[in-house]
Amino acid sequence: MHSFIWLFGLGLIVVGARRIVRTTSRSRAERNTLKSILDASPVCLALIDSHAAVQYANPAYTELVSVPPDALIGRQPGVLLGCVHQHDNHGGCGKGAECRGCEIRRAITEALTSGTTSLGNETKLLTQRNGLEVLRYVRFSVQPVGDGSRQVVLALEDISTQKVVTIEPHASERHFHVVTDTAPVLLWTSDQPGKGIYFNKGWCSFTGRTHSELVGHGWTEVVHPDDLPGYLKKLDAAFEIRQPFTMEYRLRRYDGEYCWILDAGELRWLEDRTFGGFVVSSIDITESKRMEELLHKREQQLHHLAFYDVLTGLPNRLLFNDRFCQATAEAGRHKQNVGLMFLDLDNFKMVNDTLGHDTGDRLLCDVSARLRSCVRDYDTVARLGGDEFAIILPEIRSGEDMGTIARKILDAFTEPFPSSEKELFVSTSIGITCYPLDSSEMTELLKYADVAMYHAKAQGRSNFQFYSATLTAHVAERQALEDGLRKAVTRGELELFYQPKVKLPTGTLVGAEALLRWNHPERGLVLPETFIGIAEDTGLIVGIGKWMLRSACLTASEWNREAATPLKVAVNMSGRQFALNDIVGTVRDILEETACRPEWLEIEITERLFFNGNDDNLRILQALHEMGITLAIDDFGTGYSTLGNITRFPIDTLKIDRSFIHDIISNPDSADLVRAVISLAGSLRMGLVAEGVETLAQASYLNDFGCDLAQGYLFAKPMPRESFEEWMVDEAARKA
Repeated sequence: MHSFIWLFGLGLIVVGARRIVRTTSRSRAERNTLKSILDASPVCLALIDSHAAVQYANPAYTELVSVPPDALIGRQPGVLLGCVHQHDNHGGCGKGAECRGCEIRRAITEALTSGTTSLGNETKLLTQRNGLEVLRYVRFSVQPVGDGSRQVVLALEDISTQKVVTIEPHASERHFHVVTDTAPVLLWTSDQPGKGIYFNKGWCSFTGRTHSELVGHGWTEVVHPDDLPGYLKKLDAAFEIRQPFTMEYRLRRYDGEYCWILDAGELRWLEDRTFGGFVVSSIDITESKRMEELLHKREQQLHHLAFYDVLTGLPNRLLFNDRFCQATAEAGRHKQNVGLMFLDLDNFKMVNDTLGHDTGDRLLCDVSARLRSCVRDYDTVARLGGDEFAIILPEIRSGEDMGTIARKILDAFTEPFPSSEKELFVSTSIGITCYPLDSSEMTELLKYADVAMYHAKAQGRSNFQFYSATLTAHVAERQALEDGLRKAVTRGELELFYQPKVKLPTGTLVGAEALLRWNHPERGLVLPETFIGIAEDTGLIVGIGKWMLRSACLTASEWNREAATPLKVAVNMSGRQFALNDIVGTVRDILEETACRPEWLEIEITERLFFNGNDDNLRILQALHEMGITLAIDDFGTGYSTLGNITRFPIDTLKIDRSFIHDIISNPDSADLVRAVISLAGSLRMGLVAEGVETLAQASYLNDFGCDLAQGYLFAKPMPRESFEEWMVDEAARKA
């Protein structure tokens, strides 16, 4: 295990040495960083140049051979070989592989000339330590740098601890203690799980504890409490299977600081060859841990530099391409769509030219933040360069969804961006394409989005365009309707049609429902189902609804001013209107302005209103009801009404939806539902209106079951006010 870790570390260091060698292509800061890492390495390392002279030696190396750096640099490794134990160094005596000193020289020569690598040979060193000779066992390796520079790395591993463990069975306990106390490593022995029976002087000095304080279970007191359970578990397992082990943990030093320690436990055999526990060597790896952390941070920095934009922190083009490939692959598996947007800031060059690049950079950062706020968490916003951005939209259902997001972005850009000079107003042009609708190839989709973006610029900037002709036409139609709808009220293009409500079975007129129509200058008469959704989404319904209410009240006032039997005019009110601060005041003002009595007006609401702020809406409906206005639930049976809601709210009338009336004769379920609603209205003393009555059979059926009011094509279609007034005159004459 030790050899594997050491050889792996040697490979990393060779890479570092190779980088140091390439001084001409590396910055001074990076060379210094790499040198600091090698200096902190516990592996003993020397860099040998093409003349077999030492070019670099790290502190671990100079400490091992007990020779100062100035005595090594620029000289051949003879200084090292002079330290080789006399039994292993024969000074080129011709004894071949048996001579370790000759073998080191030969390994260096072969590595320099032919690139041969030598790994794992052992020898002994006699070094000086505090004025005394110390015998050390080392394993040496020679490896070429491998970059054509004809340089090699000479690395040494101190294996004295392993040798001590190996010779213990052949030495007395006293001799073992003498040897281990002089060893340059921390050693301790254990004969039972969790119990220490011997700690060498190095262990005692490192922890600041006496031997008597450490033996038994005392050593556990200096192990970090978070690491102790794992260590004891590892130790128990090692004793059970009698296998060597390694463990990293934190140990409290004599000064109270915790240091990272690597323990390696080797089997301890007694003189009678029975298992006696473990001899454990402890190495301070705190610096190695710091080096790992430094390398990890460096790796993270390099990863961020490789995949993220330095200025904005957004994914760059490389990461964008990778995420787009992932998104389309996932969409392909699940039969989904992926939207792609290309954005370009309009007139950004002018900002840079007039206000400077610093202002331009801050603007790009603000734009990045604003774009992220407009999309979902799992969408990707990337900066491709300059003032160009791209957005990946996974799991897109339709072109309308992409159009909604694009409109949200355009709306966000209507707000000014902060600047030290002044507020900046910047717009953007957006090109949109869709996988796999437009193409399944990324390069084509990127091109299509780019083309669509430039098309958006050509259309006047600050807009979005789809590459797909189908999507473009659909979204363009919606946008055109929205634009036209914004001007329709002021241009007088909106008009109310009226459909009569009659009493069954006589057909006597009792009122009318005001229905909205749009006289479009190009499309002709546009029905509400085409544009009401747009009005709701954009909030235009509030202004339109106010206009409808005023027009309907004015009509009711004029019809009923001298009428013997007043007609009640019904008008629909949107849930968005109920969100106004003073909808009750608005209705009161319109009634007063048009001289319309409250009892001439009926306000129709949908069942959805019950689930949109019940308490607030309840107070509004109660206030309207107290004014004398009739309240009706439109399209009853298609929404979310419950009996509790109906009885809680001040509702006067239920209007049965036309979908149930349509097949009341042929569909028993519809017939049963209609009968139930009729019965419910009767029990609650509410009025009842059947919508969409088209045949005499439907009218007769409704009348038989107690529904006395109806409206539908059987009696009259919705018609402009003038036509409705003519119809009333004709009906009166016919019944006279």
